[in-house]
Amino acid sequence: MLFLSSYLHDLGVCLHFQDDKLLKNTVILRPDWGTTAVYKVTDSDTVRRNKGRFTDADLAKIWSDSQYADLQDQLLQLMMRFKLAYEIPSAPGSYISPQLLPVSKPHYPWNSADNLILRYRYDFMPKGILSRFIVETHQLIEQQDHVWKNGVVLADKWACAEIIENYPKNQINVRITGSNKKPLLEKVRYELWKIHESYERLEYKELIPCNCARCKDSTEPEAYAYDLLMKYISDRRYDIECRESYAKVDIRRLISDFPDQSTRNDLTHGKVEQDSSDRQSSNYPSYTDNSTHTTYHQYGKDDNVAGNKIEGDSTST
Repeated sequence: MLFLSSYLHDLGVCLHFQDDKLLKNTVILRPDWGTTAVYKVTDSDTVRRNKGRFTDADLAKIWSDSQYADLQDQLLQLMMRFKLAYEIPSAPGSYISPQLLPVSKPHYPWNSADNLILRYRYDFMPKGILSRFIVETHQLIEQQDHVWKNGVVLADKWACAEIIENYPKNQINVRITGSNKKPLLEKVRYELWKIHESYERLEYKELIPCNCARCKDSTEPEAYAYDLLMKYISDRRYDIECRESYAKVDIRRLISDFPDQSTRNDLTHGKVEQDSSDRQSSNYPSYTDNSTHTTYHQYGKDDNVAGNKIEGDSTST
């Protein structure tokens, strides 16, 4: 019976989340019924007026119809499974639907010195990547307030990461500041990788900005695809020419913060995990990375500081 319901779930005939403690005893035979219930929340005037924020009391009014009233907990969990909402950690019973957040970027302090920069550029960028990313990483949102429709600031005890979606340019820009940027970068990359893997044949590139003298101070520096740099290294070619300045750039400096080979192998097979004491003290969740290509960058003076002036536009999607 469970095998059959799993098969029908995969086909979209019904909804049955067998691995969910709250939903495992509920089988929704009409997925459109569940979808309609979920979108009653995101279409609610109250939720839209509150810029995507809502409470249990709001849900009780939205789902007051008899067909929903006895299943409010399950429907809320369904929203979370669909990555359409998350509970605010510091305010139990209060929730945010990221796609309804304000478009305007909030004001927050940022140290632009020695930022670690990474770009994702897509041939075609599906809508919803960033809203799903926000749901997946919401426990790391700085002050639970530095989040808007097109961006979010995450923080652990060592660093802050700003992730901004620029939909018109088909790209996501990441910059990280702090004393130890690598753990937060790994988390950002892993969560984006998971989302990318959920799309069939999604084409994108991970780009590392050039650090030559001209590009360091440019808002549009040359950028190198990670896979290309790795091919150069494998062919024992350690310099690459910047197409903007024609200067020779040391690839080893560009990727100086990449893990050594044994660490990369562990990451590829999902064996690397942060020390448990650090996870507890920083609320940094453990995770497993099965990615076959790992993008880390040097972070130190005069290394990967190119692109410090780059900021993703806050644009409406």
